[in-house]
Amino acid sequence: MKAIRSRRLLALPAFLAGFLSLSITSTAAGGTALCEIEAGAVMARYTREFDPPGYDFPARIGAHFGFGLVAPVTDQLAIRSGLAYERKGAKAEGDLKAFDGSSNEDGWTHHSSDRLDYMVLSVALRATQQGRVRPYIVVGPEVAFLVSSRQHSVLERGAHREIRDRSLDSTTRSIDVGLSMGAGLRTAHEPCLYGELRYVHGLLDITEGPYHTSNRAFVGLLGVAF
Repeated sequence: MKAIRSRRLLALPAFLAGFLSLSITSTAAGGTALCEIEAGAVMARYTREFDPPGYDFPARIGAHFGFGLVAPVTDQLAIRSGLAYERKGAKAEGDLKAFDGSSNEDGWTHHSSDRLDYMVLSVALRATQQGRVRPYIVVGPEVAFLVSSRQHSVLERGAHREIRDRSLDSTTRSIDVGLSMGAGLRTAHEPCLYGELRYVHGLLDITEGPYHTSNRAFVGLLGVAF
């Protein structure tokens, strides 16, 4: 598993080179490219094919740090390629018997937090309205490479409390593909400031388990372009 993940992570430079080449080509046709640096928060959760009765999968909060290159195609359209670190995952809580069907787990409650760390490569089309403050929308695909994954869980029954911490590498797929859609506001003058809210819809099953599980996330961020 680790060898496969290492080979897939080696594809990062190739993907990034392709995105940058696309941006540079657009820049040659449209104008000067802008570099962006951004940071924000991720509210992530799972969407599962089957949710056990009495079991909840609330969102967890993670971090987003990234940079990008924005290449104008026209005055209102641009192509953005980016590389970012994101922490996704989800929380789970409920009756352990409801979760795994075990007959010998009566009375146990289960609280867990999955932490999935990704390096995310993205390319998107951005449409911006001109003005002193410029609203924009952005949409495009992204490819996420899993860097690490862990689960912290707490099991409780009466006065008994058990804490477990384990790797999820053997049950979590190394690559996820998603569609990102968002909107934001940016200032007109350079260096410009911007704020953006994105929704990322995972398209692949991220687990090796019997039920389809995919990532969903809202990303709120602030950035500067220069």
